[in-house]
Amino acid sequence: AIDKRLHTIARLTHRVEASNTVTDEHAKKLLRDLADAAEGLKELAAKIRAAETIEELRELVPMIGDFKINVLVKPKVNQVLKSDRIVAATKRLAEFSNKLEMLIDRAEAAGYDVTRPERLLKRMRLNLRAAYEFGAPVADMVIDLQPEDWPDPAKETLKKGRRRLALAIDHLHVAKYKGKKIVRWLRNLNDPTIDVSELG
Repeated sequence: AIDKRLHTIARLTHRVEASNTVTDEHAKKLLRDLADAAEGLKELAAKIRAAETIEELRELVPMIGDFKINVLVKPKVNQVLKSDRIVAATKRLAEFSNKLEMLIDRAEAAGYDVTRPERLLKRMRLNLRAAYEFGAPVADMVIDLQPEDWPDPAKETLKKGRRRLALAIDHLHVAKYKGKKIVRWLRNLNDPTIDVSELG
């Protein structure tokens, strides 16, 4: 049981270290919590190995669950990483929307009716704002949760975080879809002065 939890901690540690969107502050906190949990589990494993009586084992073995690796630590790490990914994605798409706006303005200057792409761009930005507002706060909502916070308030906080992240991802998907529709509109103009390749 302890080995499985240590393996989970190792995988989570690798995910944090490999992430290119997690903030330095969040990474530092997560890695510290994961290291503390691993150290605590290793110390407990040593005590269990050294136990000489059934009574000692009955007291020590249940303590494995006190670390709440699967119900708290794992979802907390995953939610923080996902929250930071959403923030990074909204920033990238916001920059992309600025490039779209530039090309739409160019199309308008060339005499095209830009009512539809302007409407799509406005909705795209509303979706991006919603994605950020739902997703960005989650990391700070959950990152300080500790095993002693289980079940309250940790269980409900993680549930809220999961719900907010799902809504954020939905808004991101819709924003991307609207962005693609704008690109298609621009491309269909088939106007060499409006070069879609500038979008990158």
